[in-house]
Amino acid sequence: MKEKKFDRTVIKKLQKLNDHVAEIRTLWGDMVRINDLISDETSLKFKKAQGMYRKALAKKDDADMIRMIDMMYRAYDVIVNELKEYGYKPIEPHMRCFDWNGEIWYVTDMDYQMPRAKLIAKHKDANFISIEELLRSVPKELMDMRILIAKQFEGSKFVKVELTDGKG
Repeated sequence: MKEKKFDRTVIKKLQKLNDHVAEIRTLWGDMVRINDLISDETSLKFKKAQGMYRKALAKKDDADMIRMIDMMYRAYDVIVNELKEYGYKPIEPHMRCFDWNGEIWYVTDMDYQMPRAKLIAKHKDANFISIEELLRSVPKELMDMRILIAKQFEGSKFVKVELTDGKG
């Protein structure tokens, strides 16, 4: 039995919707952040629309999928309009730039700020990382040691170590 596939026009509409969703997430953050900002009612309605959309994807019915794509555009419009109505603005990432061993690194506070940071960064070939990602990469044991040291030696300062040529 041959697997059912979408028509080319539906596939193009799906790609356009995916691009639209990516743009919204770049401007407003991921859905975890967005769900924290919108009303519970809007969030529930959006999740219901997503469920209907996923079922249409699985059915692979062209006419049904086109209706669901149109519905998702409307659903995202409702979310963006509500965000604006509540006074929220698109993400402006808190971003710092570092030269680390000759490589440019942009550091944002949160993961959801990364896509927007990549768009507005001066150095397009730079490396990007968030503080969240950095903290996830620190082993728990090392973080526990850092906390213990901070508590035991409260008020002490760490000394900066300068790089030298060793001929001194």
